[in-house]
Amino acid sequence: MRLLDRYLLRELLVPFAYCLAGFQIFWIAFQLSNDLALFQERGMSAATVAWYFLLKTPDLLPKVLPMALLLALLYALTNHARHNELVAMRAAGIGLWRIGTGYLAVGAVLSAALFVSNEVLSPIADEAAERLLLRQTGRAASTTPAASEWIANVNFRNESSDHWWRASAFHLKRGELLSPSVEYPAGGGTTNWLAAERAVWTNGAWLFLNVRLHMRRPPDPDIPEIHMTNRLVVAALTESPRQIQTEVKIG
Repeated sequence: MRLLDRYLLRELLVPFAYCLAGFQIFWIAFQLSNDLALFQERGMSAATVAWYFLLKTPDLLPKVLPMALLLALLYALTNHARHNELVAMRAAGIGLWRIGTGYLAVGAVLSAALFVSNEVLSPIADEAAERLLLRQTGRAASTTPAASEWIANVNFRNESSDHWWRASAFHLKRGELLSPSVEYPAGGGTTNWLAAERAVWTNGAWLFLNVRLHMRRPPDPDIPEIHMTNRLVVAALTESPRQIQTEVKIG
């Protein structure tokens, strides 16, 4: 490897490491703010929470690695241009393809690593993270049949109706959601977002318990109306437990 290649790679990989770490910290902080109550409810220690987020890292890489590489590449090239280094390389007779060889090699290596992460590491890590959450609830250990009755971290969107579902856990047999939150259009430009302690499927509709409802109405959707109630049935949410199970397995 030529001295020029080592220099270009060093100038790229250092900001890439910073960008990747920054995106990871941002994601952990965001997830921690959303799930802190859940972790406290299940009595998870700091070490257990750290291990959980480590297991979720392979699932995060497809989202943050391309952005981190693009941002680092833009920073490196801008830095070279500011110091007229690209002009000096071209004046020395080095072609653009030769300058970009190291960048293309980094992209190829990261693409291969991302493929391995998606196809090999991510399914194993997601299953381990799900078992960790279920074990903390005390409902089942990984060796008992009940473990397969819960799906942790439900997150899917019904594109046809624009309903966005999230829940900490979903019981396959009972059709029960723990800590659900749903965002859905209510007509007339109004968007509703509700969060509940749990939800059960009864009489062909979802019954939410201990609900906090945010209603964003025009012309001021940024200032929601907030309502709280013990019980709320939302007929507009037509996704059945079977459909949720199918969507989660496909996702």
